[in-house]
Amino acid sequence: MTVLDQADELDKLWHSVPKLLEQDEGWALREVLEAGVAGYTRDVDTPEGLLIRHNPDGTRQLVRIHLDGPDTVIRAL
Repeated sequence: MTVLDQADELDKLWHSVPKLLEQDEGWALREVLEAGVAGYTRDVDTPEGLLIRHNPDGTRQLVRIHLDGPDTVIRAL
């Protein structure tokens, strides 16, 4: 697989994330939080291009995801 093919696959995955999040009934989020990992969701009123990060300590933040670095925190929720 070439670098270009990998970039296309990553782009397809990135664009499918919001649709996958809409189909989840909360079980995936609970599992990742129990494993000590942050999980991501969105609500109908979440601004385009942003997600809600749920941290294992119970805090939540509105964030912009960057595939090549850390999330940008927009604000605490």
